[in-house]
Amino acid sequence: MPKNSREAISYIRVVGLFLLLSLGLFSSGCAFTVDKVNVNYRTPKNWPRQFEKKPDVGVTIGTFLDKRSAPSPNWLANKYNGYGQKASGGVEAEKPVAEILRDAVISGLIDANFRVEKDLEKSVLTAKILAFDYEQVFTSLLSDSWQTRLQCEFTLIDNASKQILWKEIVQGNVILHYGVGAEKKNIFPGREGEKMQSTQGFYSDKQGIVDIWVLSIDKVVMELITSEEFRRAVVR
Repeated sequence: MPKNSREAISYIRVVGLFLLLSLGLFSSGCAFTVDKVNVNYRTPKNWPRQFEKKPDVGVTIGTFLDKRSAPSPNWLANKYNGYGQKASGGVEAEKPVAEILRDAVISGLIDANFRVEKDLEKSVLTAKILAFDYEQVFTSLLSDSWQTRLQCEFTLIDNASKQILWKEIVQGNVILHYGVGAEKKNIFPGREGEKMQSTQGFYSDKQGIVDIWVLSIDKVVMELITSEEFRRAVVR
């Protein structure tokens, strides 16, 4: 039996998880295995536009790098076990995460009416994924939240002079709720009415990690395409 309040919470949580799993309400891979998933990122349907029509000048997409200390370029995140501890297992995407971010940025820029060209324009946009992590916050036996921290550095470079026109570290931090009352709390710009595919709660499953990556990328791209400084640097 538990000897203190911390152990009591863990004990109650584990018992609750066992009952829920017994009822078949949750499904997840083992916390010590590596699961392969398809992120298949698509930009939200309701995306803000920076331009009424495409400007005369555009931007070329340059190199996107993943600077995280991750086990592989495709690595999304580690899983958590039933005690709320980060486990050795994790989830990998179908392609490098830097490519997923690059494709999301291209789609976001196009949807926002930026001119994106394959040939070298006056400016080139590069990016680095600096960090990604998430934490599961246990709120009750039937609900918890996943809080993400995605950090990306974007740089806009003049193609002729190689001078930096604009540079900024963009945060993609979101909170995704699971369990009782989650639908009313999960309101994300551009994805109103959409339901996250995962219904997992207390410890991470592969689809849950996909969900938090999608929402974090949404936030990063939204911050980029709505930045007035970035807009002015592109059409200078």
